Amino acid sequence: MEIQIISQKIVKPSVPTPDNLRNLKISFIDHLAPSVSVPLIFYYSANEHKNFIKSCENLEKSLSEVLTIFYPFAGRFIEDDLVVCCNDEGVKYVEAVVDLCLEDIIEGRLGLELLDCLVPNDDGADHSNSSSRPLVFIQVNTFRCGGVAVAVRGSHKIADAVTGMAFINAWASASRVGVHEVIPPSFVLPSKIPVRPSSGIFKLVPHVDANSKLVTQRYVFNKNAISALKLKAKAPVGNDNSRENANQFWVSKVEVVSAIIWKALISIAREKHGHLIPSVMVQNLNLRGRTSPLMPDNTCGNFYSVATARSTPDQSNIELHFLVALIRDAIRRTIHGYSKSVLDSDEFFSTVTSKFNEARDEMQRPVGESHFIWCSSWCKIPFYEADFGWGKPSWISNACRIAEMVTLQDTKSGEGVEAWVTLKGEDMIKFHQDKDVLAFTS
Repeated sequence: MEIQIISQKIVKPSVPTPDNLRNLKISFIDHLAPSVSVPLIFYYSANEHKNFIKSCENLEKSLSEVLTIFYPFAGRFIEDDLVVCCNDEGVKYVEAVVDLCLEDIIEGRLGLELLDCLVPNDDGADHSNSSSRPLVFIQVNTFRCGGVAVAVRGSHKIADAVTGMAFINAWASASRVGVHEVIPPSFVLPSKIPVRPSSGIFKLVPHVDANSKLVTQRYVFNKNAISALKLKAKAPVGNDNSRENANQFWVSKVEVVSAIIWKALISIAREKHGHLIPSVMVQNLNLRGRTSPLMPDNTCGNFYSVATARSTPDQSNIELHFLVALIRDAIRRTIHGYSKSVLDSDEFFSTVTSKFNEARDEMQRPVGESHFIWCSSWCKIPFYEADFGWGKPSWISNACRIAEMVTLQDTKSGEGVEAWVTLKGEDMIKFHQDKDVLAFTS
């Protein structure tokens, strides 16, 4: 796949940020978020009804307009001061031409590692100095067939997946119907949950083994597969290991997909070590709508927690229904902890601290004592609403990741789940051969 960079520039807000908004302190949870950037790519197939050339010309203008209301995104992070300097220095904007047909990517005829080429890099940035580095990188890729892929990579220090998608959908709306139709974001989290002095020790950074080659694969669980998994996940009535038959009732698609992946990874760890070892799955959990007071949907920044599920080395504990129950219990415990505390209270900060510490402690256990996997669900986030004027995307993808983890997202229909799994090369071979993975994915 050959890509030619046509232009690179910095796009700034169309209207300067007022002086009283020039410094935005990051929140307590922003401070705990890892210093990584998360890429997303939105693919739009060409047809005779789509004027991509005209719309692409409008993208830069609408981006400049939407940056006036998402003004921290055009700023720079001052790490020593724990503040986003909203100085309007802008985001990096790249235009590229791809000598390929978009369908070759959408239909899976190319390796996923090539998707990295569609994502803007920051080779020219000073990685030792965050104050000079853009917080958002964008690359608009035009394909030989006329299709377009818009790649956005934003810093996790200022945005979780919900906030990142709010920005992308706002940009799309501004491009399609005008910035006046965009719902203004709210940046109140730093005032509600300010950084506390001891918070730095709780940062969660996914473990990266520099000596291992990581491989990313995509697995699709369609509607029928998920229905079959839900039936399989029902605990047998009277089974002593059924967690009081919790799964006799409604089971979510995220629970069953997470559990079947976890089950396969537990089997891989058992084969590697010669016996079952404790296994831990940590999942991100959106806190919007789950705190007191409730924070509105347009709340921007990092507003998530982590739910930690732990399986002990017992053969009966790796059955699908049991793993589903463990995941469900971990999520319910986490939600319950936050429902009892009030924002900006000592109890809320204590809850955040305990949840992040629980995951951190599991992550730091020596290899062989415990197996750890990070799972992040992006299901229910409106990725497929990103209409820049060309209609809804034909597909949404991640790009390849740099740490062992699993990311879940809805299929375009909303009924299935795409699992993006990143593992060490030798583990990926075994995962791909797992009987459940083979049986329930395409």
